Amino acid sequence: MAGGAIALGLLAAPFASARPLDAGGSHKNENHSGENHCCASLMAIDLMNAKLAGTDLHASDLSRANLKNADLSGADLSGASLAAADLKNANLAGARLAGANLSGAEVKNARFAGATYDGATVFPAGFDPIAAGAIYRTPEPPDPVIDPPAPNPVVDPPVPTNEPASDPLPQAASEVPALSPTGRRCWCCCWQRPRSRCARAHRTRSR
Repeated sequence: MAGGAIALGLLAAPFASARPLDAGGSHKNENHSGENHCCASLMAIDLMNAKLAGTDLHASDLSRANLKNADLSGADLSGASLAAADLKNANLAGARLAGANLSGAEVKNARFAGATYDGATVFPAGFDPIAAGAIYRTPEPPDPVIDPPAPNPVVDPPVPTNEPASDPLPQAASEVPALSPTGRRCWCCCWQRPRSRCARAHRTRSR
């Protein structure tokens, strides 16, 4: 009974428990599916038989990595460096390879069905991605840049001045005082008297 349980446990867990990935480290048979290792430095790492399905490895450095028989299906390898990596018998079906560098990589018997790439992807010399089942994708154009609306102009409030107020409107003809015989306006009496009486008063005063 105990031997049967042990056998079932070995069948249920074909991959070793995952450890943090490190450059040059040995991670054979480990399961790192769905993990995020973007922009990681993993040069010369040993991931033979490792499970990396759906793992985010974009912009990571996997140059000279051992990826024999590794499962990289659906992995994001966009912008990653796989230069001189060993990808023999690896499964890259559905992987994203836009901008990836696979120059000098060993890709014998590797599966690329449904993997996507673009004009910036570098494959090994003599490798035909179309024949291998990879799909060319045109890079998506960047989102248009929309200029923000111009701010409303700031109008300065009027600056108060100390200039004297303008002269009042001229008085009506009926309010203008009569001239005295000397040519001066009579301010002493002409506001109450008619012009004729004002003139007589001035003649009386002059006598």
